Amino acid sequence: MRRIGCDLALRSINGISIGIGNQPFYSHGYCRSCLRRYSSDNGEAGYMKKRLQELSETNTVDKDDPLMKIIHGGSIVDESEPLRKIHGKLQDVTFQEKHREQLSITKGSVNTNKHARDIASSKSWSGDEHVLDTALRMVLDSAPKAIPMPNGSVNNRFKNTSRRKLSVQDRLEQVQDKTMRYKQDLSTDEIEKREAAAFRALYTEKFTPIGSFEKLRSVADARIEESIKRGEFNSTKKLHGKKVDVSNENAHLDRTTYHLNNILVNQNIVPPWIEKQGSVSSDIAAFRKQLVGKLEAELLNQMRKRKLFSHAYATVQDALDSINTDRDTFLDTCFRSWCKSVQPFLNSNIPRLNSGLRSYNLQAPLHTQKLYLVADRELERTRKSVNMDNLFAQEYARIKDLNPPGSSAKENLGSKDHSRFSLFNIFKSY
Repeated sequence: MRRIGCDLALRSINGISIGIGNQPFYSHGYCRSCLRRYSSDNGEAGYMKKRLQELSETNTVDKDDPLMKIIHGGSIVDESEPLRKIHGKLQDVTFQEKHREQLSITKGSVNTNKHARDIASSKSWSGDEHVLDTALRMVLDSAPKAIPMPNGSVNNRFKNTSRRKLSVQDRLEQVQDKTMRYKQDLSTDEIEKREAAAFRALYTEKFTPIGSFEKLRSVADARIEESIKRGEFNSTKKLHGKKVDVSNENAHLDRTTYHLNNILVNQNIVPPWIEKQGSVSSDIAAFRKQLVGKLEAELLNQMRKRKLFSHAYATVQDALDSINTDRDTFLDTCFRSWCKSVQPFLNSNIPRLNSGLRSYNLQAPLHTQKLYLVADRELERTRKSVNMDNLFAQEYARIKDLNPPGSSAKENLGSKDHSRFSLFNIFKSY
């Protein structure tokens, strides 16, 4: 009755009206006492409420409890990654432990034959004969045994038949081959014995320990005398008796430098920077010669365009006076037009020559080093090195020699066909 009353009290507290018919059941005295126990006037939880909360907490299932996980099918292995790996290998380890003997036979069958593998993998004898062994024994017993022939006549008979098949010539050839082989073996043995004896005689002294210094001196003296007899010391006479020159004839050099130079001269040795100097100087001279040839070709081309060779002028000044210009003006005009056309040639050759000069300056002494090439300086040097009088005279004489006898000078001296045979046109790359 008390349990029913508590239940009714809880339902009334939770807002559920309970009664008989349409009349509520709040007038019941026991319900009032239950309500007083469940709630307190002081605002604190009553005894009944506390008790119900304790029962609720006791009967509530905690999902994080490990025991509940085990009961409901969970496992600690599922939560840990290392445990899952170990559990995954458990089946393989169990299989290897169960069939350890068979696995050892399989792994060790690499270096063994089939018979050994069959013996190792066969079951041990339990006292009963296997059906296969019985059948094999019966087959062997059913076959008659071989009758042995006295004195091995069977083998002799086969040997005699094999010999009878060979002809006399074949037998003689076999005997000759055996004889030659025997002699060859004897000769090789004798050669090996002679070589071994010579080797022992050659290295006996070297590998034989010497007991005292007197024996060592005697051995050394004997070898020196043998070398003298063979003439190995004849070349040493050239090294003795020469007077060493200790005088310093150059007052501007110290003694060490002077003697080092003499050593190089006596041994016919040239320092590397001197060899490099010759190659660099020849390259620079060839480059400047090409520049002069290009400028002379440009001047001759301009002279032909102005028809300075059409008349028999004595000098270049007379030819330039005929076109109302002077020497410097003509040279400057040709030089400016030539400088523009020769720039690619300068850009391709001057860096190459400067690289050679750089490597030479790193080797040469300070007072023999050379300056780098500059394009403007080389152009000005080329302009100053041109001699217009000689150039005009040589070209005029060449054209005059090419003219056939009886032809008019006006037609031949200024013709374009003869102008292309000029030696200076080979330098025109533009």
